[in-house]
Amino acid sequence: MTGTALLAPVYQIHLQTNISLHKHIGYGLLFAAPMAGVGLSRLMGAHFRFPQAVVAVGVLALTLGMSQSAQNYGVWPDTTYLMPELAKNVRPGQKWLGQPHEAPVYYLGSEGLTDYTLWTSIYYIDYTGRAGSHLSGPEGYRAAIDDGWFDGVVLDWSDQPGEIQTLIRKEMRTSNRYRLASALMYRTSVGSGHFEIWLRIPSAHAA
Repeated sequence: MTGTALLAPVYQIHLQTNISLHKHIGYGLLFAAPMAGVGLSRLMGAHFRFPQAVVAVGVLALTLGMSQSAQNYGVWPDTTYLMPELAKNVRPGQKWLGQPHEAPVYYLGSEGLTDYTLWTSIYYIDYTGRAGSHLSGPEGYRAAIDDGWFDGVVLDWSDQPGEIQTLIRKEMRTSNRYRLASALMYRTSVGSGHFEIWLRIPSAHAA
């Protein structure tokens, strides 16, 4: 049971990635937790001979757990100020490219302004270009932006942007089809950044 806590880390070492490791190890910890309880009871002794040791371990575990929980929770940007700004610009039927796109779909969808079928994430795109060919990956994003396919774009720009975020921002600035409407600063437990809202220039809609 204790060994199950090692399954997720070992597998992710095999995959050579640490993405969402703090979430994946939860499965193994569910089975390892009873053994941790057994260990604490043995440490305390049959007749509570060494309670101070258990208290010290408990305080240490609680402190580390609270700090890690606060960091993992605080790593996500707060979209509180982003939603009202988007609500001013999103209209029913418009196509948007978004990072994040989950929050706008959830909050603005409940107001009837949009739905998930109208949003494209930064993780996947299948765009049919002017020549009728299907484009995906960086080429798909580049072609869609240059053609003015999206009515608007929400971009999360932080200290360590990924390849797709960098590409999107470059295209936004050079395509002459979009204008920067808003930039909203935020701070997380790992740094700072800002949301950018880009709107298509009316005359720049693709044929």
